[in-house]
Amino acid sequence: MTHISVDAPGHDAFISYSHADKDVAAALYKGLTRLARPNFRRRAMRVFRDAESLSAGSLPKSIERGLLDSRYFILLASPNAARSEWVRREVGLWQEHRSPANFLIAVAGGEVNWGDGDFDWSRTNALPPGLSGWFDSEPLCVPLATARRRDALSLRHAEFRSAVCKLVAPVRDVPPDELDSEDIRLHRRRKYVARSLVALLCLLTLIAGVASILAVQQRNRAEDQARVALSRALAAESLAQPNARLAAQLAGVAYSSAPTTQARGALMAVLNRNRRVVSFVRPPEKEVHANRPAASPPQSHVSLSPDDSLLAFAAGEDARISLWDTRQRRVIGELRQPQPGVQALQFTPDGRTLIAHDGGGFQIWDVATRRQVGDLVHESPFPRIAVSPDSSLLAAIDGDAGASTRPPQVWDLRTGEETLLAEAPVEVSAPLVFTPDGRRLLVGHAGSGLAGSTMSALLPVDVATGSWLPQEALPATGGEAAAGGGLLVVSDGEQVQLWDLANRAQVASMHHPGGVDSVAISADGSTVAIADRSFRMIALDRNLRNPVQLTEETTPVLGLALSANGDLVGVAATDNGVSLLSARSDARVISQPTQLGDLELEALAVGGRRAVVAGAGGAQVWDLASGTVERTLPTTTAPGDISSWEIRVALNSAGTRLALQVGGQAGIWDLDTGRELQRFSGTYDAQNSIYGSAGIRFLSGDHAVLVDRDGGPEIVDVRSGDVIGKVEVPGLEGGFATDREGRTVAVVEDGVLGIIGVYRWDGQELSRVGEVGGGFRVRDLAISPDGGRIAFTDIDNRIFLRDLDGTLATEMQPPELSGAGLLTFSPDGGTLIDGDDAIRFWDVSTGALIGTWAVDGANHVHSTRPALTDDGDLVVAATGAPHRWAVRPDQWRTALCALGAGELQGPERAQHLGGIEVSPACTP
Repeated sequence: MTHISVDAPGHDAFISYSHADKDVAAALYKGLTRLARPNFRRRAMRVFRDAESLSAGSLPKSIERGLLDSRYFILLASPNAARSEWVRREVGLWQEHRSPANFLIAVAGGEVNWGDGDFDWSRTNALPPGLSGWFDSEPLCVPLATARRRDALSLRHAEFRSAVCKLVAPVRDVPPDELDSEDIRLHRRRKYVARSLVALLCLLTLIAGVASILAVQQRNRAEDQARVALSRALAAESLAQPNARLAAQLAGVAYSSAPTTQARGALMAVLNRNRRVVSFVRPPEKEVHANRPAASPPQSHVSLSPDDSLLAFAAGEDARISLWDTRQRRVIGELRQPQPGVQALQFTPDGRTLIAHDGGGFQIWDVATRRQVGDLVHESPFPRIAVSPDSSLLAAIDGDAGASTRPPQVWDLRTGEETLLAEAPVEVSAPLVFTPDGRRLLVGHAGSGLAGSTMSALLPVDVATGSWLPQEALPATGGEAAAGGGLLVVSDGEQVQLWDLANRAQVASMHHPGGVDSVAISADGSTVAIADRSFRMIALDRNLRNPVQLTEETTPVLGLALSANGDLVGVAATDNGVSLLSARSDARVISQPTQLGDLELEALAVGGRRAVVAGAGGAQVWDLASGTVERTLPTTTAPGDISSWEIRVALNSAGTRLALQVGGQAGIWDLDTGRELQRFSGTYDAQNSIYGSAGIRFLSGDHAVLVDRDGGPEIVDVRSGDVIGKVEVPGLEGGFATDREGRTVAVVEDGVLGIIGVYRWDGQELSRVGEVGGGFRVRDLAISPDGGRIAFTDIDNRIFLRDLDGTLATEMQPPELSGAGLLTFSPDGGTLIDGDDAIRFWDVSTGALIGTWAVDGANHVHSTRPALTDDGDLVVAATGAPHRWAVRPDQWRTALCALGAGELQGPERAQHLGGIEVSPACTP
């Protein structure tokens, strides 16, 4: 028995076939190489089969080598093979170099018949004619035709297997029956080995599975630890990052990496920092633009259309002016200047025209068609411009030139014609301001005659006649000025003045330490905006009061624009960053009321879809969905009640019933009808209760309320007004708190000694189930939603968390100089909120301070407990009207994404994430 080594050079057989019979050739090749294949060998014999189709031409060298290196030639005979030029050439090459003794025929189709000393060519159609007369005796010819069905071309099919055995026998010099037996023996051995290996593999798999589980767990722990570490590092970077947009991106990806306390704190801090941002319009640039010479001052400009719909912005080095849709929050078009460099940008008051300057002149753009409709010559690297209120006139002066008697240029925007003004009687320079009627232009008068000097007055010139009116000069001093609503705002270093143009009288002024760089005023005169030298943006009312800090830039502000009604403020900084701001928006707020509150807040309650704001003037019932007042209920007190200023309110869970306590009197109101259902009274001195006592609360079931009384809280039936129970408090300074459902009640049994009794309400009576104490003088307390934990503050402004078994869980210390406010738990119990003039968020599990939010308009005299809706939104009513604030980190991240913070990209992502895969912060 002869076996050909798998690794021996050359081939045992060469298969010649027509590619029309490639399926049969592939099956034959598979059978030849697998029949009686020794174990641990790839194939039983080496067979050459060309799998590629051949084009016209000579045989490829690879086929010639394969054929001449083979010991046997196997012709896959068929009518297709008989007609194949390439089969004929392969057969011819074998005839030229090899013997007929090693030529085998496997019949895949057609007829092959041997006659007398040669094939009977009258009945043979499956062989190439070149074989005629070549054989001395009949060659081995094995029929495959009956096994040609696709499902029969397998060694598992007896007929095909027999044919393959006959073909392999001469090649391997082994009888066909021995080959068949050897194949069966090897097959059984392989099955035995396979079963043994399967059993071994199962055991190894089990071992590997356990090991892999442990490895995966270790890997997951390592990855989790890496993500937590990354989250904390990114949160720290966010808090230290001066770039507001990058800080927001870092905070978002820190929370996506892992929702650590630090990441939540970073989200909270960044949202608080950017709460007045409406949109991050354009990110700041890190490097000076390549087109700008190093000594050239940077230029960035913004302008808002009067209807708030468009913000136009441009960088001085670019020829593009971008139009940003303030409602869609995206760029909707671009205007191309004739040459790079935008030195001024201004919408006309009617919003139809946008005026731009490129250093050599003005380009006049039609906003609707975005086409340039005119140009005006005015060479200046730093033009100062003004547009008349009726949008008909444009005035300009070179802001970079020194003061001189050369007058400003004035053009009619409808005709493009210039109106010539007389030479000024004194030296003039910027600023330029039109009077409200547009008939006169006010021009700055600088006594020193030097560029950039502070003006000492505004000198009027009659636009129609071109004559100057020095006798009507406005004695406003300063370097920056803007007009709107008949008012003129002027900055003079640290002083800001507001003038009435009609009366030429100063109507307001303010001192701003550090100085002011630029000013703007809305067209209706309602809002003044200033950019100070600390890069802060501040909005004020028309009396220069009620300042609201909009943002703090990291570089000086170059462009400043207000919408006509003052709702929006566009800002461009020297780093070419552009932002859209609003003093009337707050990114922390989910929904705002649609009308103003007119009560001084003393008490607040939330339930269902309603909120109640109570003060000395009554109790206003607000619909949180619409942001409107449904009705106002009276609050009355008995004469001589020493605690009449103490007002407490509570809503049932559905928000349909109001419990109102004023001093010792209490009433129950139906809020759907506005009818008082019950009134009752008792002896109550607020001085005998802790500072943060709930005062009055509905108990579970809503048919009873718990109300503060001297000697301990009483349970009152709301239907009859009768007292149906009382918790006796023997100590000093009582008070109580309930959970959200009114099932668990914490009663301060002695506020001085810090003894708190825990009670359960079963619908009929309160039963004492435990006690929490610790020697702290209690100031306020709250119960977690599940009734399993109590939070309370002491007079040293410390906050304690205790389980109901009395175990001290956590002690928290508010920041220095900031006392602990009134407490409440989030609906999931994971966050503790304390509120006073500021709102602080604490992580219950760790006791760590997540962050602090200032409350605009907070009343330091009447502090109210933070109130939460059923879905966890915080209700703040410091101004007398309830606002819904976001308190969940996912809401904070969503709010930042809505501002256009975007994702970390490119080098910044690689720099900050270090290759760690983190889910996008803003992309769903």
